[in-house]
Amino acid sequence: MNPSYGALTSSADLVKLMQTFLDPTRLDCLISPSSLREWLRPVHAWIDDLTEVGLMWEILKIPGSFGRRHRVYQKRMSCRSHLPRLV
Repeated sequence: MNPSYGALTSSADLVKLMQTFLDPTRLDCLISPSSLREWLRPVHAWIDDLTEVGLMWEILKIPGSFGRRHRVYQKRMSCRSHLPRLV
């Protein structure tokens, strides 16, 4: 049985991915800025006006100050023994 469930990555890979999200114009970015915008664009909004779904992410709209909502992007990956999450 594969303990990683086929997901092979390292912390260095995740750091590089998060740096790409923070600054997609970096020379060593993993994806183009246009692909990143497409990844982060909501595809479907649920009727509760709090949750949306993107191509790869679950999006929560958290109420902030002055009635404005902030989008929080997360990706949940379920394994039998633990629930890793990228936020």
